[in-house]
Amino acid sequence: YFTSYRDPNLMETYSIYQRAGEYLENFQADERDILKYIIGAISKIDTPMNPSAEGEFSFDAYLLGITTEQLQKERDELLGTTRDKIRSFAPLVKAITNSNILCVIGDETKIEGNRDNFQEVLSVF
Repeated sequence: YFTSYRDPNLMETYSIYQRAGEYLENFQADERDILKYIIGAISKIDTPMNPSAEGEFSFDAYLLGITTEQLQKERDELLGTTRDKIRSFAPLVKAITNSNILCVIGDETKIEGNRDNFQEVLSVF
């Protein structure tokens, strides 16, 4: 799935999401850029934690059934990322975006202004 938060450009953002598979299919990055992407991504999953945050993370992992081996596998896959591996996700992303499933929770005025793009509009609050 794709998400945005407090996005003032509802359908413009959706249009960008619709082209994500094409972007991946034509993804261009040299080895230096790939390394920067890897460092940015690994820094998000291996951020140092204080004892409270570490305890919360461990508890959540326990409840979700996430093992140390699974976490290490994710790290290894991330560290082994290549341009071709990124491109290989294009068919999957295209399948997702071609499903034309759109769910929006947000500004009522924006949603009403784009009502024709939805099968159903519900007020949830």
